[in-house]
Amino acid sequence: MGFEIPNQIPIPMTKSSYCSAVLAACLASSAALTLQAQSLQVPGFLKFEAFNSITGTAVQGLLDDAKYTGNKPDEVLYLTSFDTRTVYPTDIHENYGGRITGFVTPVQSGDYEFFLRSDDASQLFLSPDDKAVNLAMEAEETGCCNAFLETGDVRTTGVKSLVAGKSYAIQVLYKEGGGGDFAQVAWRKVGDTTAAADLKPIAGAFLSATIPSGGSIAITKQPVAATAAVNDTVTFSLEASGTAAPLVVQWVKNGVKVPNGIGSSITLGPLLPTDANAKISALLSIPGAVTNSAEATLTVTADVTPPKLSNVVGSDTFNTVTVDFSEAVTSASAGAAANYSFDNGLTVSGVTVVGPTRVRLATSTQTSGTTYTLTVKDIVDTAGVKSAADAKKSFAAFSVIAGGVKVEYFFGITGTAVQDLLDSPGYQANTPDRVLYAPQFSSRLATPSGVYDNYGARISGYITPTESGNYEFFVRADDQSELFLSTDEKVSNAVSIARSTATNDPFQEPGVNDATSSGIPLVAGKRYAIYGLLKEGTGDD
Repeated sequence: MGFEIPNQIPIPMTKSSYCSAVLAACLASSAALTLQAQSLQVPGFLKFEAFNSITGTAVQGLLDDAKYTGNKPDEVLYLTSFDTRTVYPTDIHENYGGRITGFVTPVQSGDYEFFLRSDDASQLFLSPDDKAVNLAMEAEETGCCNAFLETGDVRTTGVKSLVAGKSYAIQVLYKEGGGGDFAQVAWRKVGDTTAAADLKPIAGAFLSATIPSGGSIAITKQPVAATAAVNDTVTFSLEASGTAAPLVVQWVKNGVKVPNGIGSSITLGPLLPTDANAKISALLSIPGAVTNSAEATLTVTADVTPPKLSNVVGSDTFNTVTVDFSEAVTSASAGAAANYSFDNGLTVSGVTVVGPTRVRLATSTQTSGTTYTLTVKDIVDTAGVKSAADAKKSFAAFSVIAGGVKVEYFFGITGTAVQDLLDSPGYQANTPDRVLYAPQFSSRLATPSGVYDNYGARISGYITPTESGNYEFFVRADDQSELFLSTDEKVSNAVSIARSTATNDPFQEPGVNDATSSGIPLVAGKRYAIYGLLKEGTGDD
């Protein structure tokens, strides 16, 4: 069948809209759909309204403004997740108030908490139904810039019982003074163990907004049926255009939206036997129109293909190797160190199973630039098919490249102290969220200021002096930082030599404070491991 508009909003039917809403078969060919109703609830969006030229940081300043009370926003845009960064990605907007309105619709019944964060102050309102008149304030940020916070904080709601498929009106009011500006809302089902600080804004799959009808969507290439084996992946795609932007493509499996299935294509897998005959389609929307794609059937065959080595890569620590398999394999076979061997004298001392298709091998020290060949045996996929007895794949150990440093970002960490970074699970597990490179020892050359908030960074590499002598090192940062230097090229021998706790100070002369090291003897041509840690709260960085 065609799409179902939540809350049964009546839409006067033209021939084309009847085709979309009632006869899915009508969509098998390329066609454009134009909806004629006055307004409709469009999935994938929230409405964002900006009221400009309002000073201060308190929400009351927005509520008292004549443009707000007169319902005359200066700008109306549409969010594709519960995050104003999707429409205001930078911090160039100052002294305004924002209103975000729409609906949230869970796909699973249960108890949920909602989490609010913003810069500056904000208020979150939720209705027990789809009526905006029943909105009540459930959470509030009176300051600025916190991460999502755990149960019991005023920025987090109490438990709300929600019914699958039912739409609930939701609203956020927020006030921006100067500097950074954003408002975000996440949710978490009771029983989910994800830490609040690690939550992401609610995805468009669960959102919708009432938008005046207008425009059309043309599907020029429909998704087609596909066949794949158990444990394999399969991709469905389509081509479409809309008369308004953005065009949101939300993929649907057996009538249920795939939470992260946004985009012109979707890859599903590793496939299970229960995925056989799944019906795959897409729900397409623009601000003002919505339609469904044709439905494609997924055929799943038995798995007879042995797992293969798809990728092998070393590390910049020269003592680990990450191995990816072509499909999900059993933990027992993947976690056995005896199933892995290298040539050129490289040995395996341990295995960590990272995920269904990935392991990390602990090795003896790899020689920079040397090519090694990994051989695996007795690796078994989840269908019981064993790998080839002598499956092999080669990789080149990392090489040290002159002319830059590596910059690693660990997101979702509040506070401004370097210790906040050191205490974070991502840093301790050495799993950065993003890795970039800079041609100088400066994070500004990796990302410009203000792009990210509430993160920690590690800038690392080697320094090789061309003259022997005593050297002083100078560090400055926004917010705090600490610099470490080794007596040789081994990172394990690095010690703290300078730290900056004052935000945005210039480089300081020797003896003024701890931001400048003492004189350290270095030998010409010798390589020394060096790294700096940066902790950013909000604003400049």
